[in-house]
Amino acid sequence: MSILVKDYDRFAKEAQAICKDRVYTDRLRRYAYGVDASCYSYLPKVVVKAENESEVRRLIRLCQQCALFIYIPCGWLFFVWSMFQ
Repeated sequence: MSILVKDYDRFAKEAQAICKDRVYTDRLRRYAYGVDASCYSYLPKVVVKAENESEVRRLIRLCQQCALFIYIPCGWLFFVWSMFQ
């Protein structure tokens, strides 16, 4: 059995190389960007604003390497997506 260690510090540092000046770790911006119209609240450890598909792909790979999950804050997206399942 393997235990995955979540590495938020490494992720934040390496994400800064992918999305310069768009990686947020302060509480105020994590709260502002982490809240959506869904029925629950979640305060992320790191927020990254990707601007294009290439950045998203690189961030997904980095999440996999750091054993982190991706949360996309848009409650309506899940609703629309679930209609087509």
